[in-house]
Amino acid sequence: YILCWLLARQGTLFENAFVTTPILCLSRTSFHSGWYAHNGGAVANDVRNNCGGTDWVTWGETDTIAIKARRAGYWTGFAGKYVNTYERFCGNDSGSWRPTNMTCKRIPPGCEMWQALIAGTRVYYGGHTIESDDGGRSVRRVDRETEYMPNVKANRTIQMIKEFTRQEEEDEEDGKS
Repeated sequence: YILCWLLARQGTLFENAFVTTPILCLSRTSFHSGWYAHNGGAVANDVRNNCGGTDWVTWGETDTIAIKARRAGYWTGFAGKYVNTYERFCGNDSGSWRPTNMTCKRIPPGCEMWQALIAGTRVYYGGHTIESDDGGRSVRRVDRETEYMPNVKANRTIQMIKEFTRQEEEDEEDGKS
């Protein structure tokens, strides 16, 4: 409720939402890239079928909505689940859903603020996130073993909106907008 109120107060209200496919990772890659999943090579909800594999890094992350928004002068952020087996981009090619690289600190280009769940994170309680507040210049891995993950994501999103609003107000005061 608080998140909806913050967005609506700033003039953004989503009354309808649509996805290109109801399949989890395929829908997320479509959202980030602006492509239908099959046009980008993702055909199933696993890494072998390009849903978060190295092909995603090669083509999918090169021109995302976040990159385009940053180029246009918007503040960008992400909180939630990114793509399947996200931590594979840090060297975990075991194929296991369990995170083997617990030092993963990679964030995709384009996001100023970032909080992504990594493999092994349970849907509701406990898990791990990779976080950055400065576009990836400093990145940290956070253990959230006892936290309720929907609240973690909601609170991070609210934090981002407040920070972006603060930054926008500072830019206006400095004559940058």
